[in-house]
Amino acid sequence: METKIKIDNRKLIASAFETYRPSLMSYVFYRIKDKDECEDIVQDVFLNLLEVGDTVCAATVKSFLFTIAQNIIIDRLRRNMKRMEIYSYIYDNSTTSTEITEEVVCAHSLEQAEKTMVGNLSEQRRKIYMLNRYEGRSVGEIASLLSLSTRTIEAHLFQGRRIVRTYLKKVCGY
Repeated sequence: METKIKIDNRKLIASAFETYRPSLMSYVFYRIKDKDECEDIVQDVFLNLLEVGDTVCAATVKSFLFTIAQNIIIDRLRRNMKRMEIYSYIYDNSTTSTEITEEVVCAHSLEQAEKTMVGNLSEQRRKIYMLNRYEGRSVGEIASLLSLSTRTIEAHLFQGRRIVRTYLKKVCGY
């Protein structure tokens, strides 16, 4: 008896395939506007129907087919939306990461150019520039440390900064 039911349901599903496939194709295509995707979905609908074949009856097969199709469409749309969110997130973060990397490279290049130019300053000017710029010492501290007047320190800092700034502008193309 059980094999007769399975055989009858397979015939019912085969008949439903012949009868409802064209209208199901139109129904799905109207919602997703992609012919290949539409064919995949319709095929999945009938595969799902085969899986639950024992519960299918002739009176409900049509509504069952369209319900399965609607559920598959919704699942695929949700999956596509989630995929797009993930791609967007990856794109946004990779762009930011690239921009940060470029900023780090530019900053490193500027730092190297500054160090190169500082190395070309006179010994006294270089010492004063480095104490101020890299160690964060004030003019008064540098003056006490080197036993020079604050005016002299200020003049050396002014000249050293001007030379370095001019060099960096030239290196950067300004």
